[in-house]
Amino acid sequence: MRGPFAFLYLSFRSTPMTRQSGSFGLSATSLALRWPLAALTLLALGCSKGGDSVPTTAPVAAVDRQAAYEERLEAERGKRGLSDKTQFEQQFGRDKTATITITGLTGDAAALDYYINRKLFKAAWADYDAAAKRAQAQNEANKQAAEQKAVQEHKQQWGDFGPGMIWYRYQPVKCDLPYPTIKKGTRAEGTFVYYVAPVLNLDEFSRRFDIGRVTQIDQAGRSLQLQSLLPDPVPDIDLEELLINHGKDSVAKIVVTGATQEKERVSYFLEKQAVRLHPSTTLELVGPKMSKVGEFEMSVGPATDLNALANRIDFGKVTNVDPATRTITVQAALPADLPPRPTPEELHAERMKAWDKPSDMDTKPRGDEDEVTWVLRILKGKHVFAVDAVHARLKGMKPSDEDKAKIVEALIATLGDTPRLEAHLDSMRQFQTPEVEKAIIDLLNVKRTFSSENDVVYRHLKSIKFTEENQKYLEETIVNNVPKGPFYSDQYFDLMLAHRSKAVDRALINMLGDSSHSHAPVIKAVAKLGTTEAAMGLIGRLGNFFDKDEARQALVTMGPKAEDAVLKLVDNPSVEVRVVAYGLLTQVGTEKSLTKLKAQQTKDRDRNGKPAAKQAYELLKSRLDDEKAEGGDAADAKGSKDEESKRGKNETKGK
Repeated sequence: MRGPFAFLYLSFRSTPMTRQSGSFGLSATSLALRWPLAALTLLALGCSKGGDSVPTTAPVAAVDRQAAYEERLEAERGKRGLSDKTQFEQQFGRDKTATITITGLTGDAAALDYYINRKLFKAAWADYDAAAKRAQAQNEANKQAAEQKAVQEHKQQWGDFGPGMIWYRYQPVKCDLPYPTIKKGTRAEGTFVYYVAPVLNLDEFSRRFDIGRVTQIDQAGRSLQLQSLLPDPVPDIDLEELLINHGKDSVAKIVVTGATQEKERVSYFLEKQAVRLHPSTTLELVGPKMSKVGEFEMSVGPATDLNALANRIDFGKVTNVDPATRTITVQAALPADLPPRPTPEELHAERMKAWDKPSDMDTKPRGDEDEVTWVLRILKGKHVFAVDAVHARLKGMKPSDEDKAKIVEALIATLGDTPRLEAHLDSMRQFQTPEVEKAIIDLLNVKRTFSSENDVVYRHLKSIKFTEENQKYLEETIVNNVPKGPFYSDQYFDLMLAHRSKAVDRALINMLGDSSHSHAPVIKAVAKLGTTEAAMGLIGRLGNFFDKDEARQALVTMGPKAEDAVLKLVDNPSVEVRVVAYGLLTQVGTEKSLTKLKAQQTKDRDRNGKPAAKQAYELLKSRLDDEKAEGGDAADAKGSKDEESKRGKNETKGK
């Protein structure tokens, strides 16, 4: 027989069907024809041709059968675990995976699994995060190296200027480790198995995954075994993170008793109340969780002063404060009609409504707060009308240095989330400090949906007189945040021209190379620079079918400031380029260009170039002669006027 199929052939001697004691008996042959499997079974049990049984071996005991069955189950379980492990290693690589076995676990299996999964993910994240950062750093290094090489090659070919856009390629580097993945393995009483990736060093991983005593590390088999030291019940992983973040002495537990209303409504209400128990910050909250009927527990941090926290509780009566366990017990006094937990859609609608909801209590200080406290409270809020009232009041406010520092801090902190950007910036400029200047500059790093908000930022930055340090920072930020096509804001060009530097000018000229938009507004802005470098950038657009007319007109607008750049084209090997240069020099040239054009009449031997040079020379000479004549007439007219004025004064003096 050959695999994978095998056949078994049986032969039976034909015997007739017989009737016995009112029932039917079937021969082996007849049974095999109708029910082959049944016939085979009968034969195995020793069925004779007449139906009489023949004694065989003694039947297997039931206990032995159960043991054999359980043995087969255990074997299948082992095969499945091995298969799962093999698949996991094939997916992520054997050198990047580990089998983690935890013994001695007690308590709720679901809670244990959730806790261990979170701990395993955190331990595996360290390797993944380090690899991701290495890849990011290598990416940046490759990009900078390619950029520097491209710039150097561009300079060698074109000098300091030429086509504004420099294309280059660099080798991207991907993270060589997979995102942390945890898969359950086989389970037994008190023993959990997990397959984890990425795991590079089992020793380091065991120190990060610190939930018990390491009993075995198999480097060759890529496995780690631990004896659990977790308490029963298993810790709350969220509470554990809260304690790690703030420390045991800065976490308080609040137990609310007598809260008999609907569980979800009570939980939602307590959530909203608990996070507001600190006067100046939103508390981090774990819970609330119902510990038993009518009783809820939650933990908050940071909360160092237990008594101060208890005094701010307004959703019930504090019945006990236990410093030893850092627990506050509260007898609930909740509203009779607690609101249900809103859906995500309802939460969004509530936020949008809050932006435009006026309130008399917000548009002026409350009875128990001074003006500065009111300003600080509203700046951190969301009510548009109240914010307007605050900005209107700030215009005439002259706070003390201490209060001024608080207001400035609040203005800076809420700048990125203000509903009134223009008024907010006006208020910041009223209290202008180096920190305020830097915060406004940093707005250039923010990508906004509405161009009108960008224009507000550009206008303010254009008109601010910065400190020397912040001026340099502004110039760097302008260069690093040059907007891409297809549209540019005239306000951004005004900002660049108002805060010019060599780097800013170069960034503006380089915008001519951005092929994602029309260059007409860029050409217009570059012409205002009035430098040879700007003229060189504009010359680069003369060969573009769509921009050549705008570029030519911009060079003419620059006048003699473009002369040196255009003169460089006169010696170009392309006659088409030379002819364009001759034409431009008739409008931007001076005596220097006249001398060059005179020489070109002899030097340029092209049949098109030579007459073009001659014609340009004549036109330029005529223009310069006319300008001289106009200048002389103007000087004569001015002299005659001065003489008449002098004679008038003398006549008056004689009288």
